[in-house]
Amino acid sequence: MDNLWPWALGLVVLILLAAVFLPMNRTPAAKKSEVARTESDTEFAAEVAPPTPKVSRESQHEKKEAPDVFIPHHYDVDRLVLAIKDPNWIYAYWEISSAKYHDFVHRYGHEAWDNSRPVLRIYDVTGSGDYLNPSNLCFREIYLDPWADNWFIEVGRPNRTFYAELGRVLANGDFIPLLYSNLITTPPDAVSDRIDEEWMWIGGIYRYIGRANYGLSSTIMSEKRAVEGTIPFMGSSPGAEN
Repeated sequence: MDNLWPWALGLVVLILLAAVFLPMNRTPAAKKSEVARTESDTEFAAEVAPPTPKVSRESQHEKKEAPDVFIPHHYDVDRLVLAIKDPNWIYAYWEISSAKYHDFVHRYGHEAWDNSRPVLRIYDVTGSGDYLNPSNLCFREIYLDPWADNWFIEVGRPNRTFYAELGRVLANGDFIPLLYSNLITTPPDAVSDRIDEEWMWIGGIYRYIGRANYGLSSTIMSEKRAVEGTIPFMGSSPGAEN
């Protein structure tokens, strides 16, 4: 009986040692498995997703900013252009080049330019063959703002042809022309009296749809049927072929 106590005491010590040292040995193994799993997940993600290129902040800033496009207000050319707005109004825009300005100053002096006023003359040249010599034509003068480069003009004359001159009126009243415009003709302010019979015949088109060859363009089809007589070339009003 006395011999059993040392064995029982040793067994208790072994159980205590096992309870202390076994958890310490298991913890590193768990950590190793977690590390291995994390590394494998990282490798898999790297294989699926391609590497993202690094973009510097300077390059991102350059992409966002669009290059500035400079549009000049003047092109240093001599031009006076008339355009039609409607039957009663026309529009003019112009530019005087530096060469034209220096030529005026060379002939008349700086004071003549400073003391003169810009004037736009509008000529009604309807039926006139010699509009480049408008001395015998009536005109309308429009005194302009010194800094203006365009103007809306109420002519109030539909279906008329107009021509313009831009110049300077000197202190003594003389007009010095600088620029000459193009010719324009205002449209009429009434329904046109022209009757155009060249309209496509709808009835003929419907009759021909079932017999049309696929692949032919509309121009070829029209020419083909114009020769054959089913549809008049360019069409016409119903009953015109009778």
